[in-house]
Amino acid sequence: MRLAALSMAAALSLSACSVPFVGGPRQARIPEVGGAAKVGKPYKVAGVWYRPRSQPAYDRRGIASWYGRKFHGRRTANGERYNMNALSAAHTTLPLPSLVRVSNLDNGRSVVLRVNDRGPFVRGRIIDVSRYAARLLGFQKQGTARVRVQAVGPDGRYPALDARNGKAARQLAANRAEQAARRQAALTGKVEYRVARKTRLFVQVGAFADKRNARRAAAAIAGIGPTRVSPVAVDGQRLHRVRIGPIRNVATADEILEHVIARGKWDAHIVVE
Repeated sequence: MRLAALSMAAALSLSACSVPFVGGPRQARIPEVGGAAKVGKPYKVAGVWYRPRSQPAYDRRGIASWYGRKFHGRRTANGERYNMNALSAAHTTLPLPSLVRVSNLDNGRSVVLRVNDRGPFVRGRIIDVSRYAARLLGFQKQGTARVRVQAVGPDGRYPALDARNGKAARQLAANRAEQAARRQAALTGKVEYRVARKTRLFVQVGAFADKRNARRAAAAIAGIGPTRVSPVAVDGQRLHRVRIGPIRNVATADEILEHVIARGKWDAHIVVE
């Protein structure tokens, strides 16, 4: 789950206004329109810096969580009101609004969500979805899921919000995102199903060009868990990746990640493969 509302407000200068619960998941599945379209400036929460940016090729695997009644009716990061019964999500760095396809790797369920908020600010999580989205994806009771998050757009491309193109271009991108969200809402209840495959969890400490640095990093986390240094090619560059794992479940991965961070490895994160 995300940080408390006060931490969010301090970091993003958002106002939080509570409204009564509006009913079950059949109501108001579309996030309230009218919020600002923006990429956003760098911001800091709990000592960690986040740098929003256009990411048209965003495609990551990790752990998803969900947030619900505690934040229901509060202002989102782009000025809309959060509705836990809507097809929406929070992300730390994607432009607002933007669309993502979230696929539960454990059961194959997949839905398109509209990102209109910032979060999650818990280490080891890559996206926070609404309560209704968690229900559709099949992990409301568990609280977390291994997911793949992919940027999408109304025409199959990412609706990039490039600040250099000015207000008109940003508004056009926002309008296109709204249209796509409404079309997706018409399909609510028709969750896509894909082939579910067995996944493995790791805590990645880092990837280093110099193998000696990789070995030093591995030595610094000795004793926390089964550590391996392995070569990997990234964008044509040979790196040496340091990971702990595989890890049997999310709770254990969270615990290991905290131990690694406590030893000064702030860039460590949970990886799903």
